[in-house]
Amino acid sequence: MTTLPCEIVNDILSCLPPKSLQRFKLVSKPWGSLISDPNFVESHLRRAYTISQGDHNANLLRVGQIGGILYQSGDLGWALYHMNSEGLNRKVVMIEHDDFARCIDLAGILGTCNGLFLVLIITRPSKMCILWNPSSRKCKTIPPYHVPSDMALVISGLGYESSSRNYKGVVVYSPCTPWTSQGAYGNKEFLCLVYNYKNNSWTRKYESDYDLFDFSHSWDVATVNGVPHWCVFRIDQQNFSKTYLIVYFDLENENFKVLVGLPEWGIEEMKFHLGVLGDCLCMSVLSQESLGGTEVWAMKEYGISESWMKLFVIPHSSTRLWPLCFRGKKEVLIAELDEEGITYSENLLIFNLKENTLRDFSTHDNYSRGFHFFTYVASLVSPEEHENQL
Repeated sequence: MTTLPCEIVNDILSCLPPKSLQRFKLVSKPWGSLISDPNFVESHLRRAYTISQGDHNANLLRVGQIGGILYQSGDLGWALYHMNSEGLNRKVVMIEHDDFARCIDLAGILGTCNGLFLVLIITRPSKMCILWNPSSRKCKTIPPYHVPSDMALVISGLGYESSSRNYKGVVVYSPCTPWTSQGAYGNKEFLCLVYNYKNNSWTRKYESDYDLFDFSHSWDVATVNGVPHWCVFRIDQQNFSKTYLIVYFDLENENFKVLVGLPEWGIEEMKFHLGVLGDCLCMSVLSQESLGGTEVWAMKEYGISESWMKLFVIPHSSTRLWPLCFRGKKEVLIAELDEEGITYSENLLIFNLKENTLRDFSTHDNYSRGFHFFTYVASLVSPEEHENQL
């Protein structure tokens, strides 16, 4: 039997899903070494991103409290629920950990990048953070961070610094009572904490520059090219006027920087949300006064304000809609937001680009409490060398 050249074997393996590759590690030592090699992992990731764009292979994950799944105490259990954009391969993974004997009070996703999730788990005595890959179901417990009890989380994200092959997480907290006596945010002090994967530690950062931004309405993180982005506004200290900006977290210098200001159509009177669609930053815009529907725009050239392009309009939509991913060339998977623009409804929608129609896409996940959906690509990125199982 003729042996295939190594280049062809590598190419074939790089096309396979992570679940299969995890099994193929056991075929032989050379295959195990190849699949575990960081260069192969990055090559597989690049191909996964290419395949997922405009394809039916996008994956979705949400975290919430599952009805009907009870611990012995009678409390509802928190779970991670994932599926692909076709609604197939649905799976519920209960969040449990040996470090905590009591039930989980709250769980949330702080950020995602390259198929890896940063998850915050709060229990009655304390809290913990984990890095988790839903494709391989491998996780790593990382040190928890500590903040004053009078501060609340306003934004978070996870990014990848490619030059050092290092993942970094960022969380920003603000006082629970943000408004000053003048009704402005000028004297507000934000607390930023940064997680460094290589050092496996959190670093606190108090910087006056953060006070120039208001993060309080920036729930939505959009990760492009491994960098997390948010929409914030800057306060003019003279007249307290607001200017909306898209900022990103510089992973190398560990500070926030302005990418661009919002275009003319992204005015204060509109309800808008930042996201990612087709590997580009996108914004869904709903005018508070107009019945024209929801406009979806994409920044075709990263960092260039003039490159915003209107992709499509969802007509007659009176609620906040947020595109999650394309389904082929004809459809877009849409999430419906509540009035505060913070959480999603239980089900998703599908918008047909050619027919301009919406239809329901039921998730059937039976959540009594639920949070945002996140899209991700299936990857081999491992939380650590010796993984725990979740």
